[in-house]
Amino acid sequence: VRNSLAPKSGKLSVTANNVSLRTKDELSLTLSPDIQFTVKDFADFDTFKASGNIDIAEAKYKKNFDDGSSNFIRDQILSLFIDSRKRVDTYSPSFLRKYPFLSKINLDLGIFAENSISVDVKIATAVVMLELSSQLKIGGTVKDFAPTGIFSINSGIFNLRGNDFEFQNGAQVAFNGSLDGKIDITATTEISTSSDAFSAVTGNTDLDRRKRISTSNANASSDLYSITLTVGGTVFRPVWSFDSSPYLTDTNVYALILT
Repeated sequence: VRNSLAPKSGKLSVTANNVSLRTKDELSLTLSPDIQFTVKDFADFDTFKASGNIDIAEAKYKKNFDDGSSNFIRDQILSLFIDSRKRVDTYSPSFLRKYPFLSKINLDLGIFAENSISVDVKIATAVVMLELSSQLKIGGTVKDFAPTGIFSINSGIFNLRGNDFEFQNGAQVAFNGSLDGKIDITATTEISTSSDAFSAVTGNTDLDRRKRISTSNANASSDLYSITLTVGGTVFRPVWSFDSSPYLTDTNVYALILT
C-alpha cells in the first residue's frame, strides 16, 4: 500500500557553469550541465529519466601505462596488427553491481565539446596525443546506453619509436545507437632509412652481404618511405592496415616502424 504522504512523481533540475571534476591524477573535467531528472512513479524505476545537455568546456586525460619492459610495446603492437580477432563484446560498469536500481534510469542526454577534449597516453615507447570534439546524444538506459553521433579527431599524433603518425582530417568514430561505433581513421608518417641497413633488418640481402653492412657506411643510400595507417571496422572489432610508398609488404612495414 502506497503511503499517501509520499510523493508519487517528481522533477529535479540541475544547472551549473564550469563545474570542475577530477579523477585521481588521470582525468580532469570542466563542464556545464543542464539536466532534468524526472520520475513519473517512484515505485517504478523504469519511469526514472535524465534528460538535457552537458557542455564540456575542457577535458584532459593523461595516463602512463609504461610497465618498464622494452619488449612490451612491440609485443602489443604486433598482436594488434597481426591478430586482429580480439573481441570486446560486453560492457558492464562495476558501480551497477553496487547500485543495481541505477541501471534502469532512462537517458536522453546531449554531450557537446568543441575541440576541448585532450588525450595524452603513453604505453612504453608509444605516445598518443589527441584533440577531440564530440557531438553525441545518449539514449537507452544507464546499463544499456545508446550513443548516437560523432567523436572527431581534430588533430593528433601517434608516436611510435620516434615515428610521428599524424592523424588526417576527417578522422572520427561514429556511433549509431551502440557502443560499437564505426571507426574511420587515417594517420600518416614518413620514415627515412638507410637502404642497406633496412635490407639487413628485413632479410632482403644474402648472408654474405649482410656481414659487410655498416650503418656508418657513407656510401649507403637513404630511402624515404611514406607510411599510411588506416583503422576501420568498429570499436570492438577494429581492422588495421598499412600502405606504403614505395611499396613494402606488411612484414617489412612492421620491421621499418619497430626497429
